[in-house]
Amino acid sequence: MAINFGTDGNNNFTVTHADGYEEYRGLGGDDVYNVNPNLTEAVKISDSRGADKVVLGAAEITSSRFFSGGAEFTYATGGKLTVLGDMSSIEFVFGGGSDPFAPVEGGVLKTFEDTVTAFNVDPSGLSPTTPVEGGGVIIESDGTVQQSSGEEGISMVAGGNYTATGEDDIFLYDFSDYSGGNYGDISMVGLDGAVTIEGFDPDHDIIRFVDQDGTPPTLTQFQTSGYQVTPNAFDPVQTVVSLVPWMGEDGTVSPVGSADVILAGVVTETVQIEVV
Repeated sequence: MAINFGTDGNNNFTVTHADGYEEYRGLGGDDVYNVNPNLTEAVKISDSRGADKVVLGAAEITSSRFFSGGAEFTYATGGKLTVLGDMSSIEFVFGGGSDPFAPVEGGVLKTFEDTVTAFNVDPSGLSPTTPVEGGGVIIESDGTVQQSSGEEGISMVAGGNYTATGEDDIFLYDFSDYSGGNYGDISMVGLDGAVTIEGFDPDHDIIRFVDQDGTPPTLTQFQTSGYQVTPNAFDPVQTVVSLVPWMGEDGTVSPVGSADVILAGVVTETVQIEVV
């Protein structure tokens, strides 16, 4: 592995696999890592010394993972950035990056905790050993953040709270399907836990159910056996979308079948769905 070692002073790294390096390490000082926002390969930043800054620039990041000692970002362009070190001394710069001599200018500084939150993860739940899956974001040049939407959709994780943008949003929810059981020929189990969407528009927004085994049921199968849309009996302005609980014929397998997607502030009997 080719490693770009800095000096024990302040370094200004340009992080791009195109220069032949796969890892960048600061040896001391306050270092700045200006990451190529169109990353196409896997690169790593390792730094536990000084007050450091990782400039993400204007980038579309489709997914993320976090633990207390690091972060991993997957880019829409195919690259992957891993950042390891003392996260209490590393700030992330959203936006910026256009001036190679002053890459922080024009961006918005965020602590590690603020960065984790921007990707819809609760920083208080991070572990030192087990990564937590985060969502994707689109970072604009001025540092403003949108949840990654459009064809990719807005990824959701357990316990997450999401807000519709007012455009035609697609919300992604992972599930698995099982053959047989006591609810028909096929049944579904949600994998993203309970999530909440504020401002969901039943006429324009879509919940896209993503089958994690890669062989999704047909839309007709899903609509027949897979899910229910019901008003929340405990909240007059809330709708609950639940994947039908599945139980094996012997009664031994019983995944949770409670509310999977909560639509806050709207009462509807139908939602637009896709199954992929």
